[in-house]
Amino acid sequence: MRWLVIAAVLLAACRRERRHAASQSPTPNPTREPKVTTPPLPDSGACAYASVLLTPEGISLGTSADHHRFVASCAGAIDRVALDEAACELAQRPELACTESVELAARGGVPYADLVTVMDRLVSVGLPDVGLADEGSLSVAAASKDQRVPARCDQATAAPCPVRKLKLPNRVTLPAPQIDPASIPILTVDRDRIVLDRQLVMQTRDLGTSAALEQALLAHPMAAQGSVILQVDRSVDAQSVNAITKILYLARYHSIQFAVQRAP
Repeated sequence: MRWLVIAAVLLAACRRERRHAASQSPTPNPTREPKVTTPPLPDSGACAYASVLLTPEGISLGTSADHHRFVASCAGAIDRVALDEAACELAQRPELACTESVELAARGGVPYADLVTVMDRLVSVGLPDVGLADEGSLSVAAASKDQRVPARCDQATAAPCPVRKLKLPNRVTLPAPQIDPASIPILTVDRDRIVLDRQLVMQTRDLGTSAALEQALLAHPMAAQGSVILQVDRSVDAQSVNAITKILYLARYHSIQFAVQRAP
C-alpha cells in the first residue's frame, strides 16, 4: 500500500479553552523532522480568529471580523480552484495579519481525503497552524450559501496567491529535539481497524466506547517523543479522524504527520 504524506498539523484542543494553550507549528515538508515550536495562539484582543468548516455541500471559510465565504461542491467533489481563491483571500485578510492559525472542522459524510486537501491548501497560502476541532467549538459561524464564491468547476488552476505580509508577535522558539524518523510510531486507520506499528489495537467502530487506543499510545516506547504518523484510508469519515486526533492529543502526541493513501 502506497501513502503520500501531505502535511504535519498540530491538533488543537477540542474546546474553546485551547485558545489560551500553547500550539505547535506544522511543517508542510514531510521530509523534515516534525516542528516542536510553541507559538501562542493569537490573543483575542489583537487578532481575529479564522475558521473553516467542511460539509458534504461545500466549504465555509470565515473570520471573527465578519468575513464569510462559501465554496460549493462540484457534483460532490471539492471545487479546488474556488477553494484556492477563497483560502488565499482568507489568508490575505488584514485582521489575520498577526496570526498563522486557523481552526478546521468537518461534518459527517466528509471523507478524510477532503480534509487533507483543505489542510494542504491552508498551509500553502500561509496558514500552517491548523487546529482540528468540533464544529460546535469553532470561533466563527459557518457561512450561508448566499455567501458563496463563483464556481470554478471547469477551471484547472487558480492564480498564484501573494506572499502574506505578517505582523507576528514575538515568539519563543524551542530547540527541536533530535528525533530518529524511523522511531516515530505509525498509526494506520481504515474503515474496519486501527493498527499501531502493525499491531491491531481495536476496531474502528469502537472508537467512541473503548479506551484501547489511548492506552496503546501511552504504553508505546516512543510515547515521550510526542510524534506520530497518522495513515488513514481515503474513504474513512473525517469525523472518525477527528475522534482519533482528540485521543492523540489526550495521549500527548502533539506532532502529527497526516498521510493519505494514494489514489490507484
